[in-house]
Parts: sequence; structure tokens; C-alpha cells
Amino acid sequence: MTDVKKVKKKTEKAFIKSMLLMAVTLLIIFVMSGFVSVYQTVDSTLFADGVYIDGIDVSGKSYDEAQQLLQENAKKALDDMHITLVYAGEETVFKSDELGISINFQEALDNTYHYNKSEFDSLEQRFDKTALLINDSDIVSSVIIDNSKLNKTVQEYAAQYEKDAVDAAAFFDKETQTFTFAGEENGIEINTGILVSQIKSKVNEKDFSDLEVKSDIVYAQVKQSDLQENMKLVASYETIADFNQNRNVNIQLMCDATDGLELKPGDTLSINDLVGERTEAKGFKAAPAIIDGMTKDDIGGGICQLAGTLYNAALLADMEIVERVSHTWPSNYLPIGQDATLNWDDKDLKIKNTTDYSIFISARFENQKVKVALYGKPLDPGVSIKVQNEIVDELKPPKTEYRYTSELPEGISETIRKGKTGYSVRVFRIYYKNGVETDRSVISWDKYPPLGKIVLVGKYIQDK
Repeated sequence: MTDVKKVKKKTEKAFIKSMLLMAVTLLIIFVMSGFVSVYQTVDSTLFADGVYIDGIDVSGKSYDEAQQLLQENAKKALDDMHITLVYAGEETVFKSDELGISINFQEALDNTYHYNKSEFDSLEQRFDKTALLINDSDIVSSVIIDNSKLNKTVQEYAAQYEKDAVDAAAFFDKETQTFTFAGEENGIEINTGILVSQIKSKVNEKDFSDLEVKSDIVYAQVKQSDLQENMKLVASYETIADFNQNRNVNIQLMCDATDGLELKPGDTLSINDLVGERTEAKGFKAAPAIIDGMTKDDIGGGICQLAGTLYNAALLADMEIVERVSHTWPSNYLPIGQDATLNWDDKDLKIKNTTDYSIFISARFENQKVKVALYGKPLDPGVSIKVQNEIVDELKPPKTEYRYTSELPEGISETIRKGKTGYSVRVFRIYYKNGVETDRSVISWDKYPPLGKIVLVGKYIQDK
């Protein structure tokens, strides 16, 4: 009985050993076949078994075959990459090419194909790289966004809905000296920078659901209510002109050029730039003008009356006087020191609007009166301005100058220039608050030189 048991145990052990030997042999064969497959792939122009790119099995495929598969896969993927922008309930679908999206499968293909085929790697290194390729299931192509194309698409999209804000506007009727107004309109702005970033994030996250587009209100800077409060009569001034038909024509031309003019915030009015050179072609006539201390006919004589009247209105309106030149002697239509002369090439009147609202000019010539009114932002409540001149010094005229001429009969004389006293004059701009002086500044300090009397005396002058 004992012998039978021993035989049975020996038989069982022999069977177990044979089974173990068979299993080890099969395992060795399986592993070796894998190694052989890998080694075979190292020197092959085909992709190794088990290699996937973008989830596409390229096992045993040539480079061209894999490229074709990946190209078809990328096209299909791009067809699904579209984003719907929704603004105010309106939907606009943008395809991948409009958004500048592309799939760089070529780079993934090249890198994978050449990864284990470098001639500079040893056989062992190439073997290891091939084994890694087989085990790498995350070989994916990169998604590229063309920023310039995406930005252009988004900007063009936004432009369909964006609207510039429109400031309220004031319109001055120079005939009635009244204003009409156009109300402001708020604008719409879409932040294209934010929208581009949102689209990029969705593409990177492979989220191609609808995107709600938001906008901002752009408020007008100037409101109608503000304009209506700041289009008031600020200051006015009036002078009386001597009657002379040609002089009247010149004054009217100057008023016509200035009447209804708008000076926007920061603008400077130059009378010379506005009117240009005074010429007969423009309708200007020869009329009395002050030249070398004497009254002579000159093209454009009388134009300074408008300049002087405007100058005094600008002083009262607290405008900045950029340039102003006095006459040779005081004008008879303005207080001494408060005149302004013009000459095309070297003397100008320039006034600047330093407020944050437009200033409109009304300039009229009626019944020999030159009237200038300035409309715009009124002075602060309780504030008023006065202009005051002060004669600092008087200079007596020099002795009479006699000039002999054969153009007059012997013994006959003619005064061509009266003697005039010279003056040194200061002019102040004085500020008041509720009737109390708060400040004063010197606007000008002019010197009108004394002028001697000039008399022509008739005398026979023998020709030499």
C-alpha cells in the first residue's frame, strides 16, 4: 500500500514540473516574440504595432498612409470645431477656418515617425524608444490658433453691433441769436480682447458650446442738459463807427466773417487766419486807416473796429488773449488802451477758448454800431468782470514840423497831421464776487508815442 502512494506522488510531481516548464517556455516565447517585433520595427520604415496618433491606429502603416489617415481625421475634427456667438438673441456661427483654428497633425506625425529612427542613436536606444512608442497612448496633434485671423474675425463681428457715442450738439442761429439742440446718444462697445480670450479658452478646453457675447454702454460725454446750461450770453461789447461808405463795407465784411463762428474748447481764433489778406478781390475797399500816425486811405480801412470790439468782449468773457497789438495812437471808438489793430503780415488778434464748452460769436453792424456778443459757459455764480484803464503818464507832443512843398501856392499852408499827446496806459481785468473785488491782473501796458504836428507850407522851389 505504501509503494502505491509513493508512485502516485512521484507521478503528480512529474506532471506539475512538466506543466511549469511548459508555462515558462510559452512565456519566454511570448516575450521574445515581442522583443523580436520591436527589433524588427527598429529597422522598418513602418510604424510599430500598437502606435496611435490622435486615437488613430497607425500600426504597420507607412509614413504616407499614416499622413492620409491623420489628414482625414483632422478635417473631420475641424468640421466639428465651430462656435456660435450669441448677441442680443442673434446667433452667428463661426467655422474653424474663420476663427483661425488648425490642427498641426504634421508635427505629431513627423515626431512620432522619426522618434526611433535617428541614425545617431544606438540600437539599444532605438529599441527603447520603439518600446516607449508602443506604450504611449497620448500622442496627440496640437491645436493652433492664428491670432491675427481670430482678432480680425472678432473685430469685424463686433463692428456690426458697436456704435459710437454721440455727444449732444448746440446749433447757433446767428439771425435770431438763439440755440437749438440735438440730444446725446449713448454708444455700444464690445470688448474684443475679452471675447478673443473667451474663444481661445473654449478651443483649448475643446468646449464648442454657444458663447454669450456681452457689451458695455459708452456714455456720451456731453449731455443736452449740460449744453443748455452752458450756452448763455457770457459777455457783449458795442462801439460806434464813423460814417464812411467804404469803411462801412469793410466793417460789414469783417462782421460777416466772424458772425456765427464756433470756437470749440481749446480753439484759438486768429482774425488774420480767418479773414485772410484784405484785398479788393475779396470786396474790401480803400478807406481811412491809421498809417504812420496819420489817417490815410488804405485797402481794408476800418477792419480794426471789429477786432477792437471783439477784443473787449473777450476780456469781459474771461477769454485768454493770445495776441493783441495797439494802434499808433488811441482809437476814437474805444477807451484808451483797449484798442486792437490788424495788419496782414505782422499784427493780429488771437483769442483762445479755455472753457470746456464751445463759444459762439455774434458780430453785427447795424446803424453804425458794431455789436459783438459771446455765448458759452457763463462765469461762475456771482462772478463779474470789469475792464479798467489807467493813464500812467502823458508826454507832450514835439515841436511842429514844417515841410515846404511846391504843390501848394506860395504862403499857403496845410496841416497833414495834428500834434498828439503821448500816453503810457495800463489796462486791468478786475474780478468781482457778489460785487466785491477778488482779483485784478494787468492785461496790457501800452505806450502811444507823442506825435508832432506836421504842416505843409507852399513855397516856390527853383529847379536845379
